Amino acid sequence: MALAYEGMAGARVVAGEAAEAARLLDEATALRESVGAPLPEAERGDVDRIGAAVRRALEG
Repeated sequence: MALAYEGMAGARVVAGEAAEAARLLDEATALRESVGAPLPEAERGDVDRIGAAVRRALEG
């Protein structure tokens, strides 16, 4: 489920919906923490890029 939220966050930031993308990333993080499922290393680069794009969009 968290991976789906992270993917949707990527789509939302590309669509210009940075606030929604940020909310989805927060939900994914909370879900991962609640079940003790860390972000897989193979996915970390993608999620980091999405997070950086969200921050840029929200700061801009």
